Amino acid sequence: MSNTYRLICFYNRFGNGDLFISREFIKEVMERYPEIEYHYAHAKSSRMFEDIQGLNHSKVLEMMRGDRHLIIGQTRDLYMNTWIGLNGKYVGAGIACPIENQKWFWTDLVKMCRLDVNFSKPDIEYLPRVNYSSLSQEYTERIHSFVEQTQPNRLVMVCNGHVQSNQAENFDFDPAIQLLADEFPNIHFILTTSTNVKNENVHLTSNIINADDRFDLNEISYLSTFTDTIVGRSSGPHIFSSTYENYLDENKAFLSFTYSEAGGHVSGKTLVKAKRYWSGVTDTQGVFKKIRSVIER
Repeated sequence: MSNTYRLICFYNRFGNGDLFISREFIKEVMERYPEIEYHYAHAKSSRMFEDIQGLNHSKVLEMMRGDRHLIIGQTRDLYMNTWIGLNGKYVGAGIACPIENQKWFWTDLVKMCRLDVNFSKPDIEYLPRVNYSSLSQEYTERIHSFVEQTQPNRLVMVCNGHVQSNQAENFDFDPAIQLLADEFPNIHFILTTSTNVKNENVHLTSNIINADDRFDLNEISYLSTFTDTIVGRSSGPHIFSSTYENYLDENKAFLSFTYSEAGGHVSGKTLVKAKRYWSGVTDTQGVFKKIRSVIER
């Protein structure tokens, strides 16, 4: 059946993280059928997949129904809905969608589409990877400049933005960050969302990267490779930092503040080299002490 498709258009009506986590599955389909034309329809930045050669960005059309796994077009076109949340059986407690569940979902999806793709590699191989060399050199050079200016000090990334999928409480990170910045003046804290903390060792990713179109999630992913601790709520930049490269770095630690430990990490139960920590606390002292303990690990 698959050799009759002229075009495959993946589509997703939901968040940046939903798109990011689909990367390796998309690539495997494309590698299996290189002769087919590929598009990804979504409402986010057209630069989302700029590093994946042959994958074109398209707008989400009304006919791309959110309640269907797939749609067959009239000109041998296949439209594949990549949103794992369409069927609740793939989503664990606490809005958990780790890589094991993603692989389960994609295995079923390609079967529905009658595509001969097995996703037989170990789970860890499906953690997202970005070809950072394909990103804007202007932006990556700004990251290099920042890293050079802060050496030899440690870099800690705190993804302090709010979640949109109800996997965590949207408490204010600022009070805890203020305490951390005061206690660790020689550590540079990189925040992904605006803050009222004014310490010289607190930086914003938007100021470091300064993207013209304000889309910098792939660049934040690259910046995270230079940090040794990544804190967040399993959403947005925290997902974009949850890469194969970072999870295989034994010097790195991930800390997630979510309602459920199961929903804390993209890597799920997959064996990785990086350390994984979780906490359900939301009060200032609790958040401060947990981050401090991970920094001092």
